[in-house]
Amino acid sequence: MGWMDPVRTWDEDGMGCKSVQQERPPLSPSASHSVLTLRAPGTRAVVGDMVELRCEAQSGSFPIRYRFYLEDVILGSSSAPSGRGVSFNLSLTAEHSGNYSCEADNGLGAQCSEAVTLSVTGGTCLCVLEDMGWSCQASFLLDDSVVGKLVFSSWALLCTGHNRPHPNPGLMLPRERG
Repeated sequence: MGWMDPVRTWDEDGMGCKSVQQERPPLSPSASHSVLTLRAPGTRAVVGDMVELRCEAQSGSFPIRYRFYLEDVILGSSSAPSGRGVSFNLSLTAEHSGNYSCEADNGLGAQCSEAVTLSVTGGTCLCVLEDMGWSCQASFLLDDSVVGKLVFSSWALLCTGHNRPHPNPGLMLPRERG
């Protein structure tokens, strides 16, 4: 049974009032403080990884609408008709570094999570080299996790020209001058 609220009505001759109890449904509390967790496949978040963002409200009435944010920009939203949380998957690019948060709102009040910082490392660089009729495309996976240095963690080189592969594509790479 819900709460009983007094309702005042005037008696028939309009001279006094009487109190009548009227039942109303109980209000459920707003969604509680939400918790954001990030799950990545490895110990570091790298460009191309799929990351799961999960937002959970510990209590509150349903349905609960969840919103996911990167800084102050909404990435997506989802409703949970029952259960305490939802997930949002994200394929990482270099632009996905930043502070993530989520919000749980059941219509009676929204609660935000603490911010979680994600640093995405890596990226790709495509370079095209031309030399005496040969065209080379070099693709590098960059690792910027070493402060102040650019590290090539892997690379691939494809050279074509004169309707055949270059006999020694390594000769096409620019040499470091020191």
